[in-house]
Amino acid sequence: MRGYLATQAASATHAWTEVFVPGAGWQALDPTHNCQPNETYVKIGVGRDYTDVAPVSGTYKGTTDRTLSVEVKIEKRD
Repeated sequence: MRGYLATQAASATHAWTEVFVPGAGWQALDPTHNCQPNETYVKIGVGRDYTDVAPVSGTYKGTTDRTLSVEVKIEKRD
């Protein structure tokens, strides 16, 4: 699972896992933060491993002083 972990302080790309538990269904787990993902986790991709859901892919040709930044804005819709 790949997505964004959005908090009031910041948001960042993050990966977590989901496992199928018989009798309970799919359960999300975040071993990095030792918790179960909640509404602050925004799913953007599903894959078998990191390469299936890499946040960026391709090649870059140019100088090495470039950086990548991401901003996530989440709005509740009625």
